[in-house]
Parts: sequence; C-alpha cells; structure tokens
Amino acid sequence: MSDTKYLMQRGELWMFHWRVPSDCRAVFGGKRFVSKSLETHSIKVAQDRRTMMLAKCLQAVNEHRTEGVDVRSLFRANLALMKHASDDDLDGAWLAVDDKEPQEDKDIAYREALKVTYLGHNSELAKCTLKDALKAYEEEKEGKITSRTLLQAARAVTTYLDFVHKDDVILSDIPRRGVKLYIRASSGYAGNTIKNRVALLSSIFKVALNDELISDSKRNPFEGHQISKGKVRSYKPFTPDQLVAILKEIKKYKESPETFHKYFLPRLAYATGCRIEELCSLQRAQVKEENGIVYLAIAEGTDVYKGKTLNAGRRIPVHSSLAGELLEWRDSTDDHLLFPELKSNRADEKLGDKFSKQFGVIKRRLGITERDQSFHSFRVHTATNLEQAEVPENRAVWIMGHTRTVSMSYGLYSTGPSLEQLRDDVEKCVVWTDQN
Repeated sequence: MSDTKYLMQRGELWMFHWRVPSDCRAVFGGKRFVSKSLETHSIKVAQDRRTMMLAKCLQAVNEHRTEGVDVRSLFRANLALMKHASDDDLDGAWLAVDDKEPQEDKDIAYREALKVTYLGHNSELAKCTLKDALKAYEEEKEGKITSRTLLQAARAVTTYLDFVHKDDVILSDIPRRGVKLYIRASSGYAGNTIKNRVALLSSIFKVALNDELISDSKRNPFEGHQISKGKVRSYKPFTPDQLVAILKEIKKYKESPETFHKYFLPRLAYATGCRIEELCSLQRAQVKEENGIVYLAIAEGTDVYKGKTLNAGRRIPVHSSLAGELLEWRDSTDDHLLFPELKSNRADEKLGDKFSKQFGVIKRRLGITERDQSFHSFRVHTATNLEQAEVPENRAVWIMGHTRTVSMSYGLYSTGPSLEQLRDDVEKCVVWTDQN
C-alpha cells in the first residue's frame, strides 16, 4: 500500500493535510490544519513534495518551541525533523557533533536525537512521560469532549505527580502498586472524585498506547482498581431561628445592584431547591414565563452551566412571592448573566465559588459554624417541604433534578408533569417565615 500519511485526494490532485499542534497554532495563523494542494496527480511526486512541506512545518514548530522548553520536548521536535532527513544529511550532522560534549539543553536534545536516528541507540529522552501522554490526550480529545473534562484530566495528572513528589514520570515506569497508594492517599476526597481521576489517568494511558508512545506489552496501571464511592455527604437544614436570622440579615443587600445577589440567591434557593452553581450561572434568558407562570429553565439550551447530571435539565416554577421581583431584576440588566457580579476568571468557568464564600461569611457572622449547614442546606429545606406537603415523589424529582426512575412508564416514557402541576406543588410547599 502506498504511503499516504498527511496526504489526501481532492479530485485528481493530491493535497498535503497536517494537523497543527494546539500549542503552535499562533505560528500558523490560528489554523488547526495546514492544507495545501501539491498540484500533482502522481503519488510519488506528492510524497516528495509532502516531505518538503512537512519538514518546513516541523521546523516552524521546533523554532516556536525552542525558547524556554524542556530538553525532552526539544528532543522530540528534533527527532520528528530527522525522520525525514537523508542519509547524507545525517552523516554530516553526526560528524559535526561527534567529538563535542553538549552543555545546553538544545544541544543535548539535538545530539540525543541524532544518536537515536543515525546510530540506532536508545535514549531516556525517547520514553513517554505522563505529561507527554497528557498532551497527546488533549490533542486527541480536543473538540470531542468538554473543556471542563480536559481541565479535570490535567488536574488528575497534577495530583498524581504531587503525590509522587516529581515534576514528571516515565509513563511505563508507573507501578500499579503506586497507583493503589495514590488512591489510598486520596481518601479525604469523595469516592466519585477519586474514581473519576483514576479513570481519566487510565484514558490518558490508553491514548499513549494507541499512539504507540509506549509498548503495548505494558499493562495499564490505572485500570481495574476497586474504588469505594464512600459515604455521601449529608447536609442539615437550618433551624427555624437560623432561617429567620438569615432572611433578616440579607435584607440589607436588597437595594444595591452590586449586592442584590446576596439578598436574592438564598431566597431563590429556599424556594426552588436549586444547586448553587445552577443559580449563580443563570442567564437572563433562563428566566421565562408561560401562561402567567414564571419559571427557571435549568440547563436548558444554555452555554454556561450544563447541569450536574442528565436529569438536571428541568423547569422550576418560581413562588409567587418571588416571581415579580425576579422578573424586575431580569429586565434591569443587559448582561447575559442574571447575576453578573459573580463573573469569575476560574479555569473551569464555575461561578458559584465566589458566592459560596460570601454566604459563608454571612452565616458565620450569625454564629452558624457547622460544616454541614451551608448554602446546600436550602436544598434540604426544599426536599423536606415537598415531602411534608405530600407532593408525590414522581413530581418532586422534576423540581429537585434527581434521577427519574420511578417506573418504566413514568421514568422512561413520560415527558413529565405539567408546568401548572409543578406551580401548584411549589406554591403549597414553600413555607416562608414571618421575617421573610
């Protein structure tokens, strides 16, 4: 079979088609691919022209990565270039460095790459590291998975390297027992967090295996571990006196646009049971009205917060005591976010962290210091109020955003209760205090 790597046909002519590494796109004008006609219908001519074009592209990559780059990356860039060099070129290159002992990283990388390519030697620099594998994973998965998952994969690599107290490790040298120790040392985290991190590390390893960066004889050390989910953290509701104190305390934030979120978010959480990220990430377009019913469209066609689970997408009627105020606030700002004061520069784009800290200050000021009493406690109040109002569970899950597995008929086929039904449930279950 003819060698058609980086080649594709467009009609009768061959084209050069090469994916630009994500960290070098600026060099190529932001392009993800370099595609150019080779202006020939001959596969042999196309192969020769491809070699020349690829050499130019790799040289540009090498020059871009040279400044401030570690010796391993320089080695790989040189290795890629030398694969397409002629025997005469390699002869001359080796004669020029044979009697010289390199001192700088770029010279060490160049000589090591020549030893591998020209002399057939092995090199420690040729071995794939965990960070190398992460880079391959990111390039493979870009555009196929969310940016949040890519960040979680990078975080998984960071936590493992922190555990072994190294900047990087050879991927094939990672022992299975070492991964077990890493899992045990992570016991302070939720079971699902540990499980997800190990699963991501396993996926990173598989990409390296598929890309032939490591030998297929190496067993995946991150695969097949039994990880307990652990106990689900339980939150307590606020006492009646604490709830009164909170609602009274946050009234002072009502009049200022800069602090309105401190006044309204706790009240909205108590009335809807929404998670903190669901509320803090609300867009104005998610506050809707249908047949006189004001409701929140959670994780429904938005680009900020996609929901914690597949069941997070739902419509929650807003209690009549809050509906008018919510509409007025929605229409008072042009920002696409309902609470623009919570904008964040976090890499994962989460907006709830800022208000979580602000609410923590409020409750501690009121003497509420227990860890299991937090903003999430408002969600406990909603669930409790729904049950005490005798709202059927098959409707309560549509308000709370929990798994809908009541039965085959309801859980699989039903599109859910009507907005009017949910409005009636919210109206009878939300119990305000005299101090609201």
